[in-house]
Amino acid sequence: MRTENIGSFLEGIVEYKGFIEELKSSDSKLTLQSISESIPFTLEKLSIDLKRPLLILTPKQDQAQQIYEQMQYWGARNVALFNETEVLPFERVSPDLQIGYQRISVLDALKDNLTDQVLVSSASAVMQKTVSPQDFTQSEIKLSIGGSHEFRSLIDLWVSCGYTVETIVEHHGQISYRGGIIDIFPSN
Repeated sequence: MRTENIGSFLEGIVEYKGFIEELKSSDSKLTLQSISESIPFTLEKLSIDLKRPLLILTPKQDQAQQIYEQMQYWGARNVALFNETEVLPFERVSPDLQIGYQRISVLDALKDNLTDQVLVSSASAVMQKTVSPQDFTQSEIKLSIGGSHEFRSLIDLWVSCGYTVETIVEHHGQISYRGGIIDIFPSN
């Protein structure tokens, strides 16, 4: 399905054209009312027409998940879901590692391409504490073919970033080394 053709019928509706023009102005405060089934479709069309990042916030995580899945169904190109960790700040429970890795992947995608990214999230997910942009950038390591790196400093850096040293690497956030070979399962 070609995403450029999605919702082309909306372009002929005067109210939709006016809505887009108002959104393009810097001081717009608009409300879009629609039946719930058409919201993901309309949001995907808006992301195509506006050609700028969109942040879609929902009151609950399951609503964000539903909008994300339906936008993917309609062919959304750069849509990402930013999940909440499902752990309250005062609980003494470790958050689900898979959700943590998914959040890191979304942050990494936003860092690399913000021009037409669509981010779907719940209000509580965006309020949860995460790594600062400076720390996120400092912990990034670019490896290239033929490049030279200090072996022990790479291991120490990854351990300081939260990686665990294992004998066999099977999951995100694990590293293993034998001789001069490093096996790493990146977090993203």
